[in-house]
Amino acid sequence: MELVGPSGSGKTTLAQAIVSALGPARLAASSRPAEAGATGRFRLPPAAARAAKIARVFPRIGDGTQEEDRAARLLALLPPTGPLWRLRYRRYLTELSKRLARERTAGGIAVFDQGFVTAVGTLASFSRTIDRETLARALEIAPKPDLVIRIETPRETVAARLHDRLGAQSAAERMFELGIPTTLRQIDVFEALDPLLDHCGIPVMRVACPDRASLGPATEAVRARIAGFGREVEA
Repeated sequence: MELVGPSGSGKTTLAQAIVSALGPARLAASSRPAEAGATGRFRLPPAAARAAKIARVFPRIGDGTQEEDRAARLLALLPPTGPLWRLRYRRYLTELSKRLARERTAGGIAVFDQGFVTAVGTLASFSRTIDRETLARALEIAPKPDLVIRIETPRETVAARLHDRLGAQSAAERMFELGIPTTLRQIDVFEALDPLLDHCGIPVMRVACPDRASLGPATEAVRARIAGFGREVEA
């Protein structure tokens, strides 16, 4: 399953809670380099975090893999602004494809705190595209999750969280953040994606998680939906 929402909506926090509630589920976290190391289990010192973030921008060139081809097709359809973001997303989408393939091979339940639906929404926010045909073509290219959990967080809450996050970062780290206007555009793009996901046969569940008090009810709602999803598959 994939959690979908703008930066600052609480995707990773909810994903961690869902994994704890489901027991055997695995968290496929896309931790930002400023927050965690490669294992996601420790915090890097600030200087090392900045170096890791810059190093991870640059892709391996020349492999010509299926994952790289998928990334190139998505970036051609929804090009980000500037070469730095293009390089970063080429590497990110390629690695995301590989991670998704590994999780599917492993079987069971894998919870992605963000995946290809979020990536499509983010790229569309860069290019300011909410064109239905373009978004539909992007979803055709992207691997499909079995379930999308759409996190609904008020715009003012997202903006406030991002303001605090950006304020705690260095100028170098802020180069790798979307910025508040682009992030708020994500909300409109995700709204446009919902009917397209439904057309693709991907179930979408909406949960409200604006604060810590709502985390428990949101987690329980997802746990119940997963239990029902399992019964539907068995039937």
